[in-house]
Amino acid sequence: ELDEERVFSGLESSSDVSDIRVETRRSQRNMDKLDNVLKELVASGVFGPGRFSYVKVNSNNESQLYPDITYCDVGIEHGPVPKTHQLTVKTQQRPECVRKVMETDKLFSNEVAMYKVILPFLKADDLTPRFFHGRSTMGAELKKDILILEDERPLGFTKSKGLYLDYHEIVVALRNLGKFHGYSYRAKNFHSHMFSSLTGMLQASIPGDEHWDVAWRCALERGVRPLMGRADDRSLLQQVLNRLYDPRKAMKNLRTPREPFAVIYHGECHKENILFHYNEKGNATDSVFIDFQMSLYCDPSIDIVYLLYLNTTPDVRDKHWDEFLKIYWKGVISIEPNPGFTYEQFLDNFSRRAIYGYFPSSLFLTRALSNDPKGDSTESLAKMSVEDRARKVANMGGSEATNMLSKVVKHLLDRGYLEKYLHSEF
Repeated sequence: ELDEERVFSGLESSSDVSDIRVETRRSQRNMDKLDNVLKELVASGVFGPGRFSYVKVNSNNESQLYPDITYCDVGIEHGPVPKTHQLTVKTQQRPECVRKVMETDKLFSNEVAMYKVILPFLKADDLTPRFFHGRSTMGAELKKDILILEDERPLGFTKSKGLYLDYHEIVVALRNLGKFHGYSYRAKNFHSHMFSSLTGMLQASIPGDEHWDVAWRCALERGVRPLMGRADDRSLLQQVLNRLYDPRKAMKNLRTPREPFAVIYHGECHKENILFHYNEKGNATDSVFIDFQMSLYCDPSIDIVYLLYLNTTPDVRDKHWDEFLKIYWKGVISIEPNPGFTYEQFLDNFSRRAIYGYFPSSLFLTRALSNDPKGDSTESLAKMSVEDRARKVANMGGSEATNMLSKVVKHLLDRGYLEKYLHSEF
């Protein structure tokens, strides 16, 4: 039994006590439901033969952007030696304001479809956690939405600790990203009809609305304005800003699949959605991808620039950019030697869409550099007025964030990617 008086004795106000009592009881109800779900899954043989023994919740939970996550162990009695499965359980329990703006019903449905159907079809199991069970009701019965995966952390996989990925982490991530996309090219070559039907299971989502567009325009301008002092670049940069004025439309156009390049992409390929395995020297040697909510049939360039612009320092980009793209390509052709186009054609298509990497950087890099990441969360921003949200986004992370965004834009400018974008028909 919970000793409520002892737990609540240190709180100052009655409202604090009331809020925590409610949250404690809600957590207990959620645990009871999880316990019942796991009992049913054990009985149905999802975890193999045996009888349900116990559920133990691990306390070092981590949160991700949309779903609530619980790490737990489920014990199964089978023979003389009991078995234990270490699990990651994802559910939808976000506030209504966030669920609506971020379209989390679609996102949760996408992730269940990826783990349950599409990833097994692609045979990409070596790049993802093991799937046990998933269900999405598209919000009709929110409490029944659930996804159960193997917890990769006890297997030695963990998130990168730094703000940016180091060289070894980037190499491993790009190699495996190339392999992940390569599975799509292989499926297109050998099972095109089935592949095409499966892509229809995934629903496009660009979170936000016209009110959020105001804040996003402020975010996108931050990295461009400091570079407009040079007369030679001013006209081109203004054209870029004009084209990005409707940010969700610009993103949608950049993500439009174009053959023969299109793949089932990850959609949010950044360091928080990659778990790494490290050797005794601390260098990354392998990785798995998690969080497939934004997956869609789309252009592969989007995944690459999402990773490279959001998760690398300017020095690493300048020194290794061409090398990184070749590493990605080697990953692709290690799975499908004939993806349907050459490396040179890949580079040309990539150059026209590379600007997409600036979109996530303009919001998430600035948030990472903020002194108040909780106050700058999606949930906090969703509760603000249009004006307050725009003001917050325009200053998030301070001068350091503005400087880092300008370096992203400078790289896009120096590589000729901005000019390629302006001359492309999307």
